[in-house]
Amino acid sequence: MTKIEALPKTAGDLEVDTCFLGRVAKLARERGLSVNPREIGTRHGFTGDPVPLSTVLAVSADAGMPAEYRRLSWGSLGTLLERLPALMIFRDQSTAILASITLGADGAPHSIAIREDDDEDELMTLDLDELGPLWIGDMLIFTPVD
Repeated sequence: MTKIEALPKTAGDLEVDTCFLGRVAKLARERGLSVNPREIGTRHGFTGDPVPLSTVLAVSADAGMPAEYRRLSWGSLGTLLERLPALMIFRDQSTAILASITLGADGAPHSIAIREDDDEDELMTLDLDELGPLWIGDMLIFTPVD
């Protein structure tokens, strides 16, 4: 019998692997901010265990990357075109940077491109069939830079 993991019922139930901090730090550096992930993780009591969404939001703000949480559908990803990059939170609590969204002729998302936090990371392109088993819509959307 296959074990099915319980999905978070509310945003308050969501936990995220601490790997997200490396991705937030990468995005902060791309905005010209100086960020030390180790110091931020220590300030927020990281032990290596997943952290609640409230901590993710506090850490992001501490890194100079204030964010809001949203649960989106595949079809609504196009609303993020002007807000990229964003951070996708997957079913297994891991994360990836949503770098781009390609729209089809009908204006609906055709595919997305994600990356992790290394400079050498190549973009991975996924369509709905590939992303569906991994993602239920959890996103961190960063406040735009003025």
